[in-house]
Amino acid sequence: MKRFWLIIALLLAALPALCDEFCTAMYLSGRKIGTSIVKSSPGYFGGKAVTDTYTVTRARFKNGGVLINSIESETCYTDNDGKTLFRRINSRSSDGTFAKTEVRYTAEKIFFKTETRDGKTEKTFDIPKDLPFDIDPLDRYIEDTVEGEARSYEYYTFDTDKAEILKMKDTLEYIGDSEVEAAGKKYECAVIKGIDKNGHTSYSYISGGEVVKSELPDESVTVVIDLPENRNRFDDYDMTEESKIASDVKIEDPEKVIAMSGSLTNTATGKVTAFDNKAIIMNPAESLPYPVKGEEKYLKATTIIDCDNPEIIAFAKKHAAGAKNSYEACDKLKEAVFELMDFEESGTEMQKAGDILKSGKGVCRHASLLYTALVRSLGIPCRQVLGIAYIPDGDGFGGHAWAECYVGKWVPFDPTWNSDFVDATHIKLAESEVDDAVTLFDMTIKIDKVEVMK
Repeated sequence: MKRFWLIIALLLAALPALCDEFCTAMYLSGRKIGTSIVKSSPGYFGGKAVTDTYTVTRARFKNGGVLINSIESETCYTDNDGKTLFRRINSRSSDGTFAKTEVRYTAEKIFFKTETRDGKTEKTFDIPKDLPFDIDPLDRYIEDTVEGEARSYEYYTFDTDKAEILKMKDTLEYIGDSEVEAAGKKYECAVIKGIDKNGHTSYSYISGGEVVKSELPDESVTVVIDLPENRNRFDDYDMTEESKIASDVKIEDPEKVIAMSGSLTNTATGKVTAFDNKAIIMNPAESLPYPVKGEEKYLKATTIIDCDNPEIIAFAKKHAAGAKNSYEACDKLKEAVFELMDFEESGTEMQKAGDILKSGKGVCRHASLLYTALVRSLGIPCRQVLGIAYIPDGDGFGGHAWAECYVGKWVPFDPTWNSDFVDATHIKLAESEVDDAVTLFDMTIKIDKVEVMK
């Protein structure tokens, strides 16, 4: 569900100022699961005249048969040049999770603070100067493009979910015209195709210089302007069931699968991704001593991977005690996280590894985040990975998160399932450090070969 808020925030940033108040609807795989009301008015902040934009976004869907209602409100102040000066975001869900976040921007720094039910975080960031910060590439493209010409924009933005400054690159191109029917009207639109740094495609439909509709076909998501009277109408949609990928081959014991090949197809886009997985079974004695030299980018502390947290460090040292090498340390921590965690849904808002360590609750994404911080605290490079895996006692694949540790080579570990090795039914689709967008909707799988350990 965290992914929902990120997608709708990105798309709302591009959607219209067709009037001072407007409504949008969000569709996932063609069914409505979200709605937003946006109001803009003059205001003041820090003694300056600003545009005060207030957005209320509501999501309604089922998750594993349980009805989830979530609401997020955001107040955003921007100056006459369109620069963001302040954001306040409050979100709450019927599963009991909440987040209260404030971000203040100056020309030099970002002041961030957030509170969830698991803890509080405050942090200050220096804004890099080598590239523009907080720009809207679509606005830039509309202003300076020549019809048919592709342009690339590199810039920085602040991600409130990760609490990090991210380097972005978007390439935009006008590809033609299309008629869009929205909010009871028909619009003649120019279509702008966008490709981000990770290769994800978007389409923006522009009428009169404003965006009427945005699509992320890789994610099966559409956001379009809507009539305010439709804001309480939602379709019946169960994310857990819809994101399951039925297997054309039944796998009796996935933990014994050492090789598997086949392909994944996104039926919404026709994109086919081939995979040829082989389980990595390593002799621990062949791994490096720790701390490990190399792959330093996967040793750093971030806001949510707080591997410099004294409690994280103490837990890791205690439970890795006696490990003869980096592999054994990673294996001991895998078992420690598995024993610690009470595997249940524990919120969708931003959580630091330290918060997860205290609560001991969560699902695979929480376990892999905590595990990553623990391993890094010992000086062993570690990264979270996202993808799908065959569901034990099931008949198909579901979304999953695990980790990879550099112990002389990259070796996967799964603290959620705690198996002796990560079986080849784990299909890696992304690394969360690089790209946390994993599409599970409108997917089919074809398995060509399965090899089982004898």
